[in-house]
Amino acid sequence: MDYCPACGSHPTAESGEDGTRFVCGGCGRDHYENPVPVVAGIGCRDGRVLLIKRDVAPCRGQWALPSGFIRIGEVPAATVEREFGEETGVTAVVSRLLGVYAEHGERYPWILTLVYLLDIGDEEPRGGDDAADAAFFSLSAMPPVAFPSHREALRSYLEELG
Repeated sequence: MDYCPACGSHPTAESGEDGTRFVCGGCGRDHYENPVPVVAGIGCRDGRVLLIKRDVAPCRGQWALPSGFIRIGEVPAATVEREFGEETGVTAVVSRLLGVYAEHGERYPWILTLVYLLDIGDEEPRGGDDAADAAFFSLSAMPPVAFPSHREALRSYLEELG
């Protein structure tokens, strides 16, 4: 952290029991680096999972679960339904939370991904918003998936299916 967002002074890094935090010498404010929350959704039809081909960095051109950042004031379940629709053109309703997965990010030091299982509509998928393409893949013949959290969630989902 180069500048305090409250007063513009230069904070200094301090290590303690709760990790590293930045303390502003100007206003005395503590600034913590917290994980960034994102959501991802697993939507299946006829035993095939719907993936998107990313059209933005990081991992542009790679396949991933439809996913995105939680907006201020938005609940995670609403976020995953919105993001799924924006990126695939397919409506989605949350069935349940599959799990929460943590990973290091390229843009952010630490990301928490909340992965939901979704009931999806019968629309034909198409890439939209941050996705160049959207397509169904057999669970036994998936392309390489971009993010460690997405791969781990898909493994968890496959284990549940048996």
